[in-house]
Amino acid sequence: MSQRMIHSKMLTSQSMAKLTHRQRNLWVGLIAIADDQGRMIGMSAYLRSMVFPYDDITTEDVDTDLAALEAVGCVKSYEVNGYRYIQIVNWWRYQNPLWVSKSDYPSPDGWEDRWHYQTRQGIVSSKNWERKEDPSRGSSRGSSRGSSRGANRPARRGIVKDKDKDKDKDKTLSAPDGAGETPKRQCDIDRKTLEIEFIRLTGIQSPTENTERQAKGAAVLWWNPIREFLSIAGNPTDAAALMGEAVRRMERDRLTIRGPQSIAAVYTDIARKRRPAVVAAPAAEVTPEQQAEIAKLKAEMLR
Repeated sequence: MSQRMIHSKMLTSQSMAKLTHRQRNLWVGLIAIADDQGRMIGMSAYLRSMVFPYDDITTEDVDTDLAALEAVGCVKSYEVNGYRYIQIVNWWRYQNPLWVSKSDYPSPDGWEDRWHYQTRQGIVSSKNWERKEDPSRGSSRGSSRGSSRGANRPARRGIVKDKDKDKDKDKTLSAPDGAGETPKRQCDIDRKTLEIEFIRLTGIQSPTENTERQAKGAAVLWWNPIREFLSIAGNPTDAAALMGEAVRRMERDRLTIRGPQSIAAVYTDIARKRRPAVVAAPAAEVTPEQQAEIAKLKAEMLR
């Protein structure tokens, strides 16, 4: 995660004077966990686990504090397709990064994202990076902080502007019906939502992926099972309910849970009994060679 700027004016800001000590702590925490666009998931349970992991604070407390932050203009809370998100309003006024990636989450209405990052091919992709104003304000006047330094950094092999090659690239990734990146983005959001629910249920954090082998292990033990859970249930709400029941059954039977892959068999069994027409027939048995490979990946991730 990138480093974030906490401006010294925050300590004497009159808007901060209207907030409680806990609400100011939440504000700093939101800045720390936001993505490069100043955006994040708005579920109170998720925010509590990220900002207050060691404090006895309820989700109702978080909702109250978020409402207070929104009342003084620090954040904007919004929903897209039934999911809640948070946007830090004056993100670009105080953040001054050299490189900025796209967000995994949809933007609020009227908001224009900006990014400036280097692809694996060494090409710099930019959008709204040369503009000086805060993209949330829609004005040609405003602060230049957050973009001027990175815009002057030379690219290795050229710059892709959103008016030409970047648009063409997006077209190649779009669905045949013209839906663009929305289905893929929604799938990523659903997967992230289910990941957060699993962490909440079990207290087990998702694995690191610093090496190729760790990434492969994470796919086997985490991401592939989560995608399968979503495929079986059809939506994240039903998937979360099935996951909760599977976790409770395994805990009742005192079975070890190391990740989503650990509950896959129980999850499928519960889903099959509830929705027999939806759940496919059980997959072929895992071969001894595959079991050995999974055991190696588990050992690697536990190091």
